[in-house]
Amino acid sequence: MTKDEIRTICEKRFEELGAERIELQPSGECWTLNGEFFKVTTLQSWWILEWTNNRSYASNYCFEDADPMLYDISEEEVITQVNFLIKNSTYGFPHIRVAADNVDLLKSADIT
Repeated sequence: MTKDEIRTICEKRFEELGAERIELQPSGECWTLNGEFFKVTTLQSWWILEWTNNRSYASNYCFEDADPMLYDISEEEVITQVNFLIKNSTYGFPHIRVAADNVDLLKSADIT
């Protein structure tokens, strides 16, 4: 999948679940639902779903990151990731750790 496809699927799912698209400065576009804030970040080789329950944090790029994911993923898997994030944020999202198999991915990240 491409960055645009991932972003479109995530945003469509946020909307289906009742989230509202908002613009926060300087963070830019994100989604809000029940006092929680969500963002999709697409990087060169991977993408990340982000979350916070603090509006000030959301306004200043301070989100908790879910595990980074490669673009080689199905639409169903993307929707599952969004559903998981929304469900778990409702109950106070636990500290998020990077899965062991993603450590090398992070070390070699080509963020540009």
